[in-house]
Amino acid sequence: MEAAFAFFVELYATEPDVPKACHEWGHALGEAGYELYKDGQPLELRAEASYCGYGYFHSFIAEMIKDTGDMAEILSFCKVVENELQDELPNIHNNCVHGVGHGTTAWLLEQPENWGDFMRTASAGTKVCETLYTEPNDLENCYDGVFNELHLDVLNYEYGMDFGAFMEKDDPFYYCQLQEERHKEACYFEFIGIFWKIFDNDLLAATDYIIENVHDLQKRGPRTVSKIAADWIQNDIVKDSWEVNIQACRNVPSYLQKKCIQGIANGFIQHGEPNNLHLKGFAFCAADYLTEEERGICYSSFIGMLRWVYEEDLYLTACGILPEEVSIQYCTKHSVR
Repeated sequence: MEAAFAFFVELYATEPDVPKACHEWGHALGEAGYELYKDGQPLELRAEASYCGYGYFHSFIAEMIKDTGDMAEILSFCKVVENELQDELPNIHNNCVHGVGHGTTAWLLEQPENWGDFMRTASAGTKVCETLYTEPNDLENCYDGVFNELHLDVLNYEYGMDFGAFMEKDDPFYYCQLQEERHKEACYFEFIGIFWKIFDNDLLAATDYIIENVHDLQKRGPRTVSKIAADWIQNDIVKDSWEVNIQACRNVPSYLQKKCIQGIANGFIQHGEPNNLHLKGFAFCAADYLTEEERGICYSSFIGMLRWVYEEDLYLTACGILPEEVSIQYCTKHSVR
């Protein structure tokens, strides 16, 4: 696994033509990691498993659930992981819960009666979440995991799902509008993950669709707009300019614009080169096409998130390349986790 993670970083840094949607790379490593663990090798708890949005942990837990179906074992495993890594990875709990929703849904789809039945599986998966968790944040993370699995199955024609038939509905939120109210936001959030395919990489069209079709935009708009802004960076991060990304934020209702800029900043965290996340993020925040207000939101959001994923020495090194006035204003504010 040490060699695998080292190659993960090398591939990202040295192959400009390789897409940077590296969350799925983490999924591949998680599957391999679980196979090693299942075969009796020691469990390797490592900070690198947080790379690219915790894809490794999501997949590791999903594979464990598919293999065992033992929820007590999964919850116990998450507690061990959280105790071992909570100082290095403060967001590990949320990602364990997300992995539970993801893996539960994959496990359900292994059962013949659920094959190809989106609505039945979504209902069963969300009910498992509600059996295991009561805290609102845990429920939302678990629901996200349910619809994360389902939207990928639709896209990839897995478990009897059919992307072609879905596209014939001519409504990217078709399944989401059919969900119970408490599950809608998680479904919107995850289906945005395949909007790049549905809208042929047209960010402005995708964002306009969200604004027009999310039910109760006042409530669900902040999270869905932030999601589309972050997701688009996985493909756009290789570009030299992100002016179209900020233009999309200017086109949403004013009360969502800050969340949109924060979403772009999060995209550079989620999809950036491991241990060099700051290079592209700082470049965006410094761009001359941002207004001063947008720049302030960008630096404050990005540097705040950077402090949570960087160890102190790396954080200070990154802040050291910023203009002094920027470093004083934003890095000092976030110097303590």
